[in-house]
Amino acid sequence: MESWASLRRRWAALPAGLALAVTTPSLSHAAAVATKELLDPLRSPTDRLACHWEVDPESPGIILHPLKDGQAGPVAFWGTPSGYELEGLIYALERLAFGPSQPTPFSPASEEAIRQIAGPLAVDLYVAPT
Repeated sequence: MESWASLRRRWAALPAGLALAVTTPSLSHAAAVATKELLDPLRSPTDRLACHWEVDPESPGIILHPLKDGQAGPVAFWGTPSGYELEGLIYALERLAFGPSQPTPFSPASEEAIRQIAGPLAVDLYVAPT
């Protein structure tokens, strides 16, 4: 995992126009508290990336949606993005902001295989602590 300083630099480099919508069953929900404690140190007083908290008692837990110009991106994070999930969240925000110009962690062969996908693709990725 990247260092905290490196993650803060990447977060600070995100451009204006991005936001993070966070849905939670309550602001006192354990995952909401943990997420706030995780995200607040990344943010600075001059942070251009707004975090919008929405309370939805019907929500199954905490859900984070990266937004660009008010529109949700194609990725949602369910649960507190701790550990490698935090890197994934920052990466998703970078891709949403910079699009295909942002380098990917994939090999050229994998990128070519992904480009060959003709239609919409839905992927669920489940991560558990090890």
